[in-house]
Amino acid sequence: MTRAAFALGLGIAAAAIASLVSTTPLARAFENQTYDARLAWSAPLSDQQSSIAMVEINDSSLKALEGTFGRWPWPRVVHAGVIDFLARAGARVIVYDVLFLERDTRGDFAVGSSRMSGSQSDGALIESVRHAGNVILGVPASSEGLINPASQDTSAPALPGVVVPGSKGGPAPRGRGWFVVWCGVGR
Repeated sequence: MTRAAFALGLGIAAAAIASLVSTTPLARAFENQTYDARLAWSAPLSDQQSSIAMVEINDSSLKALEGTFGRWPWPRVVHAGVIDFLARAGARVIVYDVLFLERDTRGDFAVGSSRMSGSQSDGALIESVRHAGNVILGVPASSEGLINPASQDTSAPALPGVVVPGSKGGPAPRGRGWFVVWCGVGR
């Protein structure tokens, strides 16, 4: 057997063993325990940008607002308030990673001392995005409406300035996945 054939066989055997071992609970536990350390090594804290702030919707915020706005998903007026706050704080760009796939269909609900409907809540979000002028939203790229504009889904709120790839005569995305749309209005 030549050296090349031996090396190739050894490489294939090592890959097969590594593939099998990686599916064991012990290997997964090792991966989970060492992930943070490997990430910290490859992206040191000194490389962080102090000009970037991340605002999370996490378990504590879900619990804190549950008494006021109910369980997730929150009314759009809550998101509008966050966008308004970030715009007033001087955010140059607001990247909002929450999907608004359909209109808010909830009935009359309390907002502070007043009442609001789901469509009014949608309107508040639309106005906040329009007023901020620097909001980026993620949207799914798997809608039939992207491939066939005649079948455009009208169940989602019409956010201002949204230009979906393929809607201006250009090629429409053909796969599934995510793309980002710029919701800058008048800028």
